[in-house]
Amino acid sequence: MQNYLTALQENHMLVYEEEKQTFKTTDKGMYFLQIYNQVGDLVVPTGI
Repeated sequence: MQNYLTALQENHMLVYEEEKQTFKTTDKGMYFLQIYNQVGDLVVPTGI
């Protein structure tokens, strides 16, 4: 899990808010999720 969080932070998709001790998704991260979901909607499982 830590490696995943680090990768997201390094790619500016996630920031850690020290004062709240929480992670926040950046605009870049939200854009990635939007595109990821759109691609997922286009891909149809083939059952193979």
